[in-house]
Amino acid sequence: MPNSTFLGPSGAGNHRYYWDARRQLRYEWETRSGSEAPDDSVTVHDDGTGTVYTYRQLSLPAAPRQWRRIPGK
Repeated sequence: MPNSTFLGPSGAGNHRYYWDARRQLRYEWETRSGSEAPDDSVTVHDDGTGTVYTYRQLSLPAAPRQWRRIPGK
């Protein structure tokens, strides 16, 4: 793990890792090619409690079409 002076994510290929020394949290995620942003989900390991959390991007349903009456018809 990087030390507390580490300022950004590290990793190889499409896997990224980040260590938050102050909170004792490890973050892991996969990215799309050429990006640092998480692709689908982020896994957070709490080293203090041993708990693992997984956060996924919320997929919202498509907005319903808004129909408008055409004047004169």
